[in-house]
Amino acid sequence: MVTFRMIKNTVSKVWNVWQIVDQDGYKQAGLRLNGDLQSLEYFLMGADGNLQTATFPGLSVLFNTKWHKVMIGVERDQVTLYVDCQPVDQKPIKGKGPINTEGDTLIGRLDADPEASVVFELQWLLIHCDPKRAQRESCNELPATEMYANAEPDKSIQGPPGVAGQEGPRGAAGENGRDGRDGLPGSTGSPGNTVSVAC
Repeated sequence: MVTFRMIKNTVSKVWNVWQIVDQDGYKQAGLRLNGDLQSLEYFLMGADGNLQTATFPGLSVLFNTKWHKVMIGVERDQVTLYVDCQPVDQKPIKGKGPINTEGDTLIGRLDADPEASVVFELQWLLIHCDPKRAQRESCNELPATEMYANAEPDKSIQGPPGVAGQEGPRGAAGENGRDGRDGLPGSTGSPGNTVSVAC
């Protein structure tokens, strides 16, 4: 389990958050962040003496400068990844071999050059033998604003349109309108009758 955040160009590098190497410098186990592929890789020694890797691709949510909590549960035949207290995926692994701890445990080193450190902030790191511990962990140490930013938004589906409502009551009479324009002149009338008036 590790709570950390990357600084600046560490986001794009391929580096090991932690790794155990034997006295000759050969990797035994570790947790790698691959900025090229935006994946997380857990590697460990297999029963056949070769290094095996469980790769979790498509983790763009990790590759930024925000705080994140990454937890790995390693069981007999599978590795489970949790990011920011959310289960991400499970990957199968073959039998585990012995890990030679006669060398060093390195933190924050480039994968290609374990002598070179990377720039990152580490809040805490714990290697524990209980593979189910991640299920009981909380992310209280992460800033609340970043927890909400890292969470997936609720996905909702629009329902069908509702039934039409009842017709409303008739409205009040409107105001009188303005006077209209003058009409066209009328047609010429017929001649009038002559009337005699006696005095």
